[in-house]
Amino acid sequence: MWTLEQTELARVGPWLKAAQDDFRIAHGWDAPVALTCFRWETPDRLVQTATYADGRRITANFGAAPYDGLGGDCVRVTAPGPHGQDRAARDLCPPPLPQP
Repeated sequence: MWTLEQTELARVGPWLKAAQDDFRIAHGWDAPVALTCFRWETPDRLVQTATYADGRRITANFGAAPYDGLGGDCVRVTAPGPHGQDRAARDLCPPPLPQP
C-alpha cells in the first residue's frame, strides 16, 4: 500500500509500474506454485536461486557486482520450454530512480 502526493506519484509512478510489471513476469498472478529448491549461490548470500514446481527458475542478485552476467539488483527468470529444456532467460533490472 502506498500513499503518495500527486507530485511524488508523478515522479515515481513509472518506476513503481516497471517494478510491478517485472514482479508479474517473475512471479505471475496465477495460482501459487510450490517452491521446490532454494540455494545460495555466493558465500555472502547476496545471490540466490529459487526453483518452482512449474519449472521456473529465478536467480536474484542483491549485490552490486555482476554474477554470471546478471547485474547487481537484477533478477533472471528462466522458464521451462518444450521437453523440459530451458527457454532463453530474461533479466529484469530496476530502472533508475527519478531525481527529486
